[in-house]
Amino acid sequence: MRNISFLLIIISVGFVGCIGANQPAIKTAHYSLEYDSPKFDRFKPLPFVIRVVKFKTAPLYDINRIIFKTSAYRRDSYHYHKWRTKPGDLVTSFLVRDLQKSFLFKAVFAFDNRLPSSHIITGTVDEIFEEDGEDVWKAVLSVSITLMKENEPDINKRILFQDRYQVKVVSKEKTLHALVEAMSKAMSLISEAIISDIYHALAT
Repeated sequence: MRNISFLLIIISVGFVGCIGANQPAIKTAHYSLEYDSPKFDRFKPLPFVIRVVKFKTAPLYDINRIIFKTSAYRRDSYHYHKWRTKPGDLVTSFLVRDLQKSFLFKAVFAFDNRLPSSHIITGTVDEIFEEDGEDVWKAVLSVSITLMKENEPDINKRILFQDRYQVKVVSKEKTLHALVEAMSKAMSLISEAIISDIYHALAT
């Protein structure tokens, strides 16, 4: 009897395993920002070389899952909806692209380029999440940056300015596609503000 019971258990486990194997796997969707770089046609180029250091991300948002807020003090994340890369990398990449396409500076390098520069930009992604309201969703993005002279030994003279930028953009629909579109708009607005502020800080 013991052998028969053991055989039945093996058969049952195998049958359950076959059922699980036939179930379709849940596909993970990966997202990225998508927007046109801001234009600065009225500004004259400046003779400075800028290097953008890889941005950090606040610990609460330092994952590639898309995070959402449904109430105060609470943050959750989607298991199968993710950014293509972590927020710090994402924001750094687009800011470098926008700085380069602004044509406002002699050159703009990413963090992995070791060529000498006159100024560096460091930063942190403080917030990046979906804010769920009763009627609408909002894309929330907050970024802090510091602009510094590269080779200035005096710390009081080295830091030119530091600021924090926060934008909330209403999503057209309560869908992940619309949310990412709204987040792209938020990044576009922040990027434009950062580049404008950097330009005016260096032009004075």
